[in-house]
Amino acid sequence: MQMRLSIPREHARVDDLNASLEAVLANNGVSRAIQCDVRLIVEELASNAIAYGGVDGKDVGQYELSVNIAIAGDLLTLEFRDQGAPSDPLSA
Repeated sequence: MQMRLSIPREHARVDDLNASLEAVLANNGVSRAIQCDVRLIVEELASNAIAYGGVDGKDVGQYELSVNIAIAGDLLTLEFRDQGAPSDPLSA
């Protein structure tokens, strides 16, 4: 199973992303414990992308965040993408 979930790059929409993600995981038999771990991971990544992934002064609402989900047997893969400017955390 593969799926992509996307939201506008806004803090208010992170809960929508997590609710959709949890529904997909539950419908595919992923345990509640793993769902909670995934929720925490996605909340952190999304919050950091929104707060620190600058978009050169442009309206951030026109950019999106997405999570690509793949489930194959016991393997769950998440790929998080945003359209913010690249950042080097080591230069901070």
